[in-house]
Amino acid sequence: MSKAVQYLGILYNNPFVLGHVLYSFYNALSDKDRSVLLSYLVFPLSLYPSSQKYLIQRRNSQSCLRILAKEHDRLFGLEDRIQEYKHITDVTLQYGIDIGVISINPELKVEILKKWPDEFISPPNASEAAQRLGEFMSKYDVPTSYRMLGVKAL
Repeated sequence: MSKAVQYLGILYNNPFVLGHVLYSFYNALSDKDRSVLLSYLVFPLSLYPSSQKYLIQRRNSQSCLRILAKEHDRLFGLEDRIQEYKHITDVTLQYGIDIGVISINPELKVEILKKWPDEFISPPNASEAAQRLGEFMSKYDVPTSYRMLGVKAL
């Protein structure tokens, strides 16, 4: 039984499925040096039900990263989720580079070169949540974003 669950996890968490989520995040994020470091926060926050719900439902001007971080249930286990998604984040970034959708410059800034080809296979609401997360993080530099979320290490 555990092999079946493991295989379902592999099918669900792969760069072909999650690529558009990362693309949506960087499409909404303003230009920042070292923005590639923010990619490790995208999947843990935009796929986790509690934080995803906040990112999608809160569409007013009062919504921000600080309020997202206020509720502990939204960030519960964030560092563990970052470690869990670290490999798939690296693979997804590499896939985006390989197909020519994104590039990473010497200042570690992710640049979008063209539209992501397979936008309809991403998990429901994940791309929208990632886009909203990108809008929230546009206001802060990379270390501040990590500090506000309480993440101490990658």
